[in-house]
Amino acid sequence: SYRIKELGLNGNNYRDYVSDYDYFWVNRINNNYQCWIQDKLTSRYVLEKHKALLPKYYYAVRNSNGRRRYIALPDLPSNFDCTDNSLYELLKEKGILAIKKKNGAHGEGFFKFEAYGNRLKVNGKEMSLEEAISIISPDETVMLVTEYVEMHPLLKNIFPDSLNTVRVNCFSETETGPQIGACFVKFGHSKGGYTDNINTEAGGIIVELD
Repeated sequence: SYRIKELGLNGNNYRDYVSDYDYFWVNRINNNYQCWIQDKLTSRYVLEKHKALLPKYYYAVRNSNGRRRYIALPDLPSNFDCTDNSLYELLKEKGILAIKKKNGAHGEGFFKFEAYGNRLKVNGKEMSLEEAISIISPDETVMLVTEYVEMHPLLKNIFPDSLNTVRVNCFSETETGPQIGACFVKFGHSKGGYTDNINTEAGGIIVELD
């Protein structure tokens, strides 16, 4: 129901939008290929030959039976092992890391880790290493530790705290090739913080592109 407020729906314009019901059924149209997009770790391996254009993937992290477990991913330097301390050393070396759900959407579960000497910030809030590590994977959700992508200065000047992104939605009803259905750019907003999610709670901004 929050879509009513978010999109300004009324009896005259609601048919201009794809319903959430129809949107979620798109997954059934794409069958098994949906995991290429929904699973951020699968997409990394599917796009292996284009890895130079992707953020670097360092760790997968998951709590299992009360114990935090790290799995080294393809871009982890060989001098780092799979421990809390190694994650912290990697953070100090890189300065900033992105930590997000393996299967996630709408900016849920995204954390920006920044190193400041012996302390760090998580989404702008200063905390100890122990506090920061504890929020990475509070349950059995698989989290990914990746490179934090720095956006182009022109986009950063508009809003610096989120990764403002251009999206090109494509579809293919036949085998003649894909068509562009929509193209837009998303910007974060001070209300939403560190993601460019555009739902009502996050307060992001969406701009249609030609």
